[in-house]
Amino acid sequence: MKKTGEDRYRPGTLAYSLRGRDAGRVYVIVRQDKEYVWAADGKKRPLSAPKRKNIKHLQKINRSVDLAQADDTVIIQAIDDYLRR
Repeated sequence: MKKTGEDRYRPGTLAYSLRGRDAGRVYVIVRQDKEYVWAADGKKRPLSAPKRKNIKHLQKINRSVDLAQADDTVIIQAIDDYLRR
C-alpha cells in the first residue's frame, strides 16, 4: 500500500528538500494539506512565513520537533542537532 503525503508528513517532522533552489536543505513541516506542506527552517523561512513545498519534492527524516512550544530558535537548534550527528 502506497503512503500518501498525509500519512508521511505530520507537523513537526523534519524533511529534506529534494528539488528546487533549496535542494538539500532541511526543514520542519509546519502544516499540510493534500498536495503541499508548509516548511520552516527558522532562518530564511521562519515560522511566520513558511515555504510551500510539493510533497513529492521532500524526503522525510525520522526526527520531529514539538511545535506546540516551538519558535524559530527551537527549529534552528533541532535542524543543527540533526546535521551535526
